[in-house]
Amino acid sequence: LSLIIIETPSLCIKHVKSSSCLISLAGCSRKITFTNKEEVCTELAEWYMLQRTRAQYERFRDGLQCLGVLDAIRKYPERFREVFMKTATPLTAAAVENLFQCRMAERGSNRFERQCHTLGYWRDYLQDAEGKKAVTLEEILVFTTGCDSIPPLGFSPLPSLDQYFGDNILRAISYRVFLWIMIFLVYIYITVSTLHINQKFLKQFVDFEITNSDFYTQNC
Repeated sequence: LSLIIIETPSLCIKHVKSSSCLISLAGCSRKITFTNKEEVCTELAEWYMLQRTRAQYERFRDGLQCLGVLDAIRKYPERFREVFMKTATPLTAAAVENLFQCRMAERGSNRFERQCHTLGYWRDYLQDAEGKKAVTLEEILVFTTGCDSIPPLGFSPLPSLDQYFGDNILRAISYRVFLWIMIFLVYIYITVSTLHINQKFLKQFVDFEITNSDFYTQNC
C-alpha cells in the first residue's frame, strides 16, 4: 500500500528495497518502476492473499471432500458455521446442568431420595454461578472439562455427576482427574462423611476446589 501512494521515483526505489524480501518470496523478477508500481502491487497482493496459501487451501479442500463433508458444508453453510466458528452464546445454568450425566441410585430407594436433595443443591449452586458470584459457570466448565465453552458437537463421553461417600459429596468427574482432587476427596471423606450435606456446605466445598485448582495443579 505504501508503494502505491508514493509520489516520487526516489521514494519508489527506497520502498522497493525495504520490501525486497516479500518481492523475492513472491517470485517477482520484474523491474519495478514508478510507472508500473500499481500493477506490481496488485500482483503482490494477489499472491499474498491467494497464491501464497493455495497449496494449503487445496489440501484442506481435498480433506473435506472425504466422506462428503465439503458437499454437506456447501449445502448447509449456516449449520456448519456453528460447528467451525465459536459462538458468543453465554453459558446458562440449564446448559451446564444438562451437560452432565447424572448417575442415580434405584428410583424409590432412600439413597435415590438423598441424591435428589443433593442434586437440588447442585442446581441452586449453578443458578448462583450464573449470577456471577464467587465462581462463574465458565470456571465450573473449565474445572470439569478443560473447556471454557460447550463445543458445538458436545462432549464425548459426557461428563458425569456422581455422589460418593454416603451420598454426602457431589463431585464432577472430569476428563482430567488430578491427583490433588483425589487426595482432597479422601480428606473430606475422613472428616465429614458422617455429616449431612446442605446447600451452604456444597457451595463452600465446590468454591474451594475451583478457586484453588491452579495452586494444587502447580504443586502436585
